[in-house]
Amino acid sequence: MSQIINVNVTPASYGLDIEGIKAAVGQVAELTIAGVDDKEGFERVRRARLDLKKVRCEIEKKRKELKADAVEFGRRVDAAAKELTALVEPTEQLLLGREESIEKEIAAIAARKLQGRKDRLTEAGALIFPGLDKIADDEFEELVTAAQLAHQKRQQQEAEAAQARKLEEERLAKEREELARQRKQQEAERIQMLARIEAQQKELELNRAVPLPPEIEQIAPAGAATTFREDTDQKKLQSVVSAMMSIEIPAFSIPGVQQNLIREIKEMANYIQTTYTNKYFERLEGEGK
Repeated sequence: MSQIINVNVTPASYGLDIEGIKAAVGQVAELTIAGVDDKEGFERVRRARLDLKKVRCEIEKKRKELKADAVEFGRRVDAAAKELTALVEPTEQLLLGREESIEKEIAAIAARKLQGRKDRLTEAGALIFPGLDKIADDEFEELVTAAQLAHQKRQQQEAEAAQARKLEEERLAKEREELARQRKQQEAERIQMLARIEAQQKELELNRAVPLPPEIEQIAPAGAATTFREDTDQKKLQSVVSAMMSIEIPAFSIPGVQQNLIREIKEMANYIQTTYTNKYFERLEGEGK
């Protein structure tokens, strides 16, 4: 149980005339100085202040006398406490160091565990959220499993989409190659057709007979003049075929339309060149007979 020095200290313990002090303070409290030229007023205020200072100094002196024993007592109390503290504090600090070492290790373990959870969620494609270290282990494992399944599903969808894009690109590339090949083939066929038409036209020019002189025409057999007649209809037919083969067919948005048109025009030109030409020569032969 603590010991307390029971000393009753009051203003009267200072041995001063308290009522006289109150009266003196009341008398000088209203003193004023009229201005810089009021020397008497200045002196009255100065003397009153010095009197009050004297009283204050006496009070301070008495305070120190009354407190001297208490100060000594406090010093002895502090010295004893310091001696007792020296017995306890070193061991306390030793135990504190051991305690803080374990606390640091526990914090490091928790930090590694939290980082491990963050890494697993990141690998699973999930977002990191606050309070991750407060979740129980079984609940966290369920969360990771769900995130991994969702991540695998996303990866599979992305892979399928990439494969579909690749196949579509390959299909378009093959289609472009095929269109280019067909255009090249069609252009070669058109050139060949034009070359054949030109050759036929030259052959017609070479085989075209010169009109017979009047004296020979008189003795020529009937119908012989038709061989020497200028074949203008045949030239027109050849011109039609050449014009058809020279048509530039544009590309259509629907695949196959361009190729079908080119094929049909080619077939029509061949039909005109063969069928109509044969019929025309048959008609000429009929007229000659």
